[in-house]
Amino acid sequence: MVIKQSLDQKLSELFSSFGYRHITLPVLGPTELFLRKSGGEMAAQIYDFADVSGNQICLRPEFTAPIMRHYLDHATEESLPVRWHYGGPVFRHNLRNSTAGENRGQFTQIGAELIGTDTVLADAELLILATRILQELDIRNCTIRIGDLAILNSVLDVANLSERARDFLVSQIPLLAGGNWEPDRLEDRARQLNLIEIDSNGSGLSLAIADLDDEQARQVLSGFLGWTSGESVTSASPYELDDPTLSEKRDIATEHWGNLGRRDPSNIVDRLLRKIRGGDQLTHFRQGIELISELISIRGSAKDTITRTEDFMRRVGADLSPVQRLTELVELLTSNTNRIISEDDLELDFGLARGLAYYNGIIFDVNHPSLSEPLGGGGRYDDLAKALGSEYNLPALGFAYQLESLVQLSPCDTVISEVDWGDRVLVATGNKKYFEDVIRKVNELYQTGVAAEAFLEVKSIDEVINYAKYRNSKEVVWIASEHESTIYQTGYA
Repeated sequence: MVIKQSLDQKLSELFSSFGYRHITLPVLGPTELFLRKSGGEMAAQIYDFADVSGNQICLRPEFTAPIMRHYLDHATEESLPVRWHYGGPVFRHNLRNSTAGENRGQFTQIGAELIGTDTVLADAELLILATRILQELDIRNCTIRIGDLAILNSVLDVANLSERARDFLVSQIPLLAGGNWEPDRLEDRARQLNLIEIDSNGSGLSLAIADLDDEQARQVLSGFLGWTSGESVTSASPYELDDPTLSEKRDIATEHWGNLGRRDPSNIVDRLLRKIRGGDQLTHFRQGIELISELISIRGSAKDTITRTEDFMRRVGADLSPVQRLTELVELLTSNTNRIISEDDLELDFGLARGLAYYNGIIFDVNHPSLSEPLGGGGRYDDLAKALGSEYNLPALGFAYQLESLVQLSPCDTVISEVDWGDRVLVATGNKKYFEDVIRKVNELYQTGVAAEAFLEVKSIDEVINYAKYRNSKEVVWIASEHESTIYQTGYA
């Protein structure tokens, strides 16, 4: 326990040296908070119950959603970006990784969240911080596996899928990547969830109501149900008898609703309308499966995987901007000048997916050969704020480690470098092409015992100095070119 507390304190100091402030959040929270865009896996793991007022509450299963909720409720006036770090217990049913061997269903999470910037430099900062923790704790032989949901979504755009169908396919990626699901089984499951049109050839019901509002469509479908409710063909009108698709319609109704006469007609009409308009065309869905299956088969070393991914996306006609951004990120992390992450320790894998559905950009896992489950991980979640009630999306990303696993893997006598974070230096540039130099300078300062924070946007020097004063930074290192930097005093005392 002493070792665990000591390590927690040392990591808190490390986070602070990078400009992250500590935040404390309640252990209990409304269950709904953790279910919005969280995915089915999280819903199955939550310890939830009703309080004395009948409200559904739960023990905290993770920190990201509560932190975003806290920002939206209490911190929107703060200057962006906002950096917070945290540590504390989280609770989940059937926790697979029980490294510590005790308190199964409860473990300690430590991590950081960066809210308010969508730059690739922010992505790099989080991965650098996650890597720095491993280096300071002398935890070796870790592999960082990176996926990218922006690339997945760019590929799925080609298939013109709805958001529901797209989310479903992304949620099934672990099964597809593991070879546990065949496309036919996936299609059957999609039908059960009403993700595929029941009349996908475009010649029947969907075509008949395509240009009608819901009320008009209900009238048409009511007539359709009259034709298929078990009445004899001989009682049909001459128009019905001449209809070549009558038997097809009757078969559809029988397959999906059985004996229609046993159900309320209005309910049947509403259900049929939802099925027709709520599903994707079968051809589009099948194309989505094919595209995703090919993409997740591309994995391996960073540079080779990026080349193959870009070739694939060009071939299918997908937007290339997400893979170009990923290329920039990998170059920032693995360049010869930075040497933050060895290219040998970095793997790209588009089969990497989260149980939390709010991720929309890069995602990553940190793996150690002695553990059956990831040591930690994180990613970008720009859509979470809107899912929690915000009027607008808010760029954000974060990561977390399991503290018990860090304790197990780190030597007991590990000491984190002493850093005076009270005199933090802000490093910035006015040109995006010098992001790499910003990263290098931050690392140089940290190695000499100086806390340094990267300014994540491209702004003027005056704007940077104003931000530095807000962050209580006495100095700004301004990167003007690859070989030129200037130190500015902010006047903060």
